[in-house]
Amino acid sequence: MKRKLYLGRSAILGLRLGAFLLGIMAALALAHIGFQTYQARTGLPGGELTIIPAFALFFCVGWTAREGSLRRKADHQKGGKHCATGTSGRSQR
Repeated sequence: MKRKLYLGRSAILGLRLGAFLLGIMAALALAHIGFQTYQARTGLPGGELTIIPAFALFFCVGWTAREGSLRRKADHQKGGKHCATGTSGRSQR
């Protein structure tokens, strides 16, 4: 059975993959620059040591944002309303 080709979905997937690969390349370039700076120092290391924790922080923030996006999408598909105000369904006046 042949599957139908959806150009819109394919284009979006291609853009997402391209953005992902560009992000990886940028992270590797930044790590390379930080390593070169670290190697060129004669004294104690400086701010280039914060590059690795920044990568971890960016990854965690992105993962959290993705989970929130998927949760909102699932709530929207179910037809439920997600209330972020903490009023537990009661209206405030």
